Amino acid sequence: GEERRYADAGDRFTIGGHLETHPDVVREYMAITDAVGLFGPDAGYEAIVERGQLPFASLGRGTSTRTATEIEPGKPYVSLRWHVERGEPYATYARRAQFYIDHEWYLEAGEALPTYKEIPPIGGRHPFRLVSGHIRGSIHSMHIAVPEFLRLHRGQPVLFVNDRIAKERGVADGDTVRLFNDVDAAELMVSTSAAVPPDQVVVYMWESFQFAGWRSHDALLVGMPKSLHLAGGYGQLRHVLASGTPTPASDRGLRVDFVKIGDAPRAAETRT
Repeated sequence: GEERRYADAGDRFTIGGHLETHPDVVREYMAITDAVGLFGPDAGYEAIVERGQLPFASLGRGTSTRTATEIEPGKPYVSLRWHVERGEPYATYARRAQFYIDHEWYLEAGEALPTYKEIPPIGGRHPFRLVSGHIRGSIHSMHIAVPEFLRLHRGQPVLFVNDRIAKERGVADGDTVRLFNDVDAAELMVSTSAAVPPDQVVVYMWESFQFAGWRSHDALLVGMPKSLHLAGGYGQLRHVLASGTPTPASDRGLRVDFVKIGDAPRAAETRT
């Protein structure tokens, strides 16, 4: 709710002119990583420009309680080693790897032990469950839009659909469909595959600008809260960013449907 002057946006974005160019940003990033010891003593802007990549020398400061391990150059990275090799306790109520949680809320919900429960129809009562993940060439980066990478596949957002289901619905490989639920809709090219379960569709991450109207499959996501997300006062049960919280970034089992473009309702018509 705090007001900001639009005329000051450039000054704030560049930290008073400190970050005017891409090299400025990389230099600042390398200075920060040097301060926390990620890349070792020989790392810096000149090193990353010359070599293109640098090996990690450590995990930096503030991560030891989560990872319980350390980087050993030339060896595989394995998390939680200190609990096994040094006998260090876990950061849990029981101080060990804990599967039984006797918090009163967990007991009341019948989830004191890991328990399977059917996923509620998040997004509406639709026949398919959407799952997603990072694509191979772009994890939290813009590499997905690099032309050389786009030429390696279809070069646009793709919805993977079971081949038999697609045929039943009159959808062929390469057709464009409208993926929708009760919240919103997005347009994607279909790629048929026998590897996709009949009740599932798969969309890997794409940037919004690659979709018609900048409306990606993210527009369909719903952050459904759960009471146990608010449980606290019990060792590891406390607020941690992006852990055990309701968030509209979860595309695991989201309910959706799809129709071939031409037979499809418009995005506004799919909302309830």
